[in-house]
Amino acid sequence: MVRSFGRRDPRNQEEAVAMAKRKRGEADPQSDELDDDLGVDVEDVLDEEEEDDDEERDEYEEEEDDLEVWRALEEEEERAATLAFIFAEELGYSPDYDWDGLPEVERERHEEILSYDREALEKLSAKRLNVLDRWAAAQSYARVGMREAFQESCVSILKSRRRHAALAYEDIYLELISDLAEGKDFEEAFAYLDRFRKAFPDEEEVYQRVRGLLLIESGAIHEGKSILDELMAKSSDNGELHLEIGDDLLAMGHPELALRVLERGKDFARRNRDTELMTALDETRRLALSHIEAFS
Repeated sequence: MVRSFGRRDPRNQEEAVAMAKRKRGEADPQSDELDDDLGVDVEDVLDEEEEDDDEERDEYEEEEDDLEVWRALEEEEERAATLAFIFAEELGYSPDYDWDGLPEVERERHEEILSYDREALEKLSAKRLNVLDRWAAAQSYARVGMREAFQESCVSILKSRRRHAALAYEDIYLELISDLAEGKDFEEAFAYLDRFRKAFPDEEEVYQRVRGLLLIESGAIHEGKSILDELMAKSSDNGELHLEIGDDLLAMGHPELALRVLERGKDFARRNRDTELMTALDETRRLALSHIEAFS
């Protein structure tokens, strides 16, 4: 609905002229005649109408201001919800953290660091950041290939006495261990894996799985394979575990071992008629076979 507050619609030109004269403070003979006939001051009535128009205009402007505030709040809530979903899906963030409780300025700072390029990261003093922003910096370091800075940031987060509820520290441990192994620093990788076990005693299956993979990657293939075989035997009803280990072995460059694990996973999927798992296993199996053929 269009509301035309403060506007008049003169019925004829004479009334328009009279209105203009009144605004200029000029006398209007017709106004005087009406005053005498009605016993009221017409100009006072007009002034009251103008005051009413002003009040309506003010009310309308207040309503518009309120609408703008509500729109801004809705946009901010939507952006915060989107941000929370994105972070919850990423490694290193707790899926249970309430991002609405984090001040907007801190959220914006975190997002800004996540978008830094190498030039900005080289100027960044990571030691001055809080633990949450150190994880943002670590991810940006990893993205641009600054491995040493990534590892230093992870170590500083894990050693810090200040904890942040938004962080999933088990993920940060595992990301650091993976990066150390990729850089062939196996001694440090095993050391941090032991610290992971102490910090998360309920994650024994994860510990054994990573230990087996680390042993294989470090050259102790038979020992590592034995650990993984024992783990999968204990979890024979967990087809997803076979898929995950197969993916890990393939990514590490061991397609033959990956193929063997994936075949065991397919047996489970057949018995349980899990078509979705079977499809995923087949896709990874094809990748493993293509790697084997490429290097045979």
